[in-house]
Amino acid sequence: MSEKKHSKKQRNFLKHNRKMEKITEKAHAKINLTLTVGKKRKDGYHEIDTIMHSIDLHDTITLEKSENLKLTVEEGKAPEKEENLMWKTAEEFYKKIKEKPQVHMKLYKRIPAQAGLGGGSADAAAVLRGLNKLTKANLTKEELCEIGVKYGADIPFCIYEGSARCRGIGEKIKQIKKYENIPLIIVQSETTISTKEAYEEIDKSGKRNINKNETVIQAIEERNIKKLKEKIYNDFEKALFEKNKELKEIKTELKKISETVQMSGSGSAFFIICEKEEQEKIMKKLKETKKFKFIQKATTI
Repeated sequence: MSEKKHSKKQRNFLKHNRKMEKITEKAHAKINLTLTVGKKRKDGYHEIDTIMHSIDLHDTITLEKSENLKLTVEEGKAPEKEENLMWKTAEEFYKKIKEKPQVHMKLYKRIPAQAGLGGGSADAAAVLRGLNKLTKANLTKEELCEIGVKYGADIPFCIYEGSARCRGIGEKIKQIKKYENIPLIIVQSETTISTKEAYEEIDKSGKRNINKNETVIQAIEERNIKKLKEKIYNDFEKALFEKNKELKEIKTELKKISETVQMSGSGSAFFIICEKEEQEKIMKKLKETKKFKFIQKATTI
């Protein structure tokens, strides 16, 4: 009898151990409901004040124990090895815990690149969260953020996810009450713009919106969609639309289809806030234009 109990205990232990050999993490995209860009700092970064919200559009990452560090892009397109933030943050994580990198990372990429949706940062954040579980390192979120911010200002937010006001270069995070289930449509054309180029243009332009973050936070906490729609803004739009006429034309085209449209981050994707019953109708209209390479329904989470 005791032998049977012992063997069952062993089986459970082995089963649990096998589970810990592999971790799956979702890397959620984000949208910027507001984005104030300050002056350039001596370190090359810009001060920002932004309200970000996670959305259900996501990449999927699996982490499996391996003899060395390996990255495979199983779906979609993304850089491999050192060019990918996943690789860099994984190396930095293992350096932090003083262990040899031993993980095979598999990426299923669905968030479009150069979109302002934080795809690369979300992937890196998911790697840090996953490795923390896989290695049982038990690092705090703050410690994970310290690793991540070296490679991307959006990584700290993507570690926390949800909704937050982010300041500094993005690393100063104050979480706020989430406003889940806002119906969205994410749209991206063939036009892309690099983050570096976007910041260069905003420095040349000098044009900024009035900071409305406090009002937007209030709208989120009250779940007041009307107020939210009225107050969202993005400083990059004014600067980039002067330089890139295609981006300006895209917003003009989208505004004809739906009232509330905004570029996310430094672009080039836009998000539409709409009523749930309008989503399919708007999706159909967008597809009919044949001007967009990426059109997908989404919601805040």
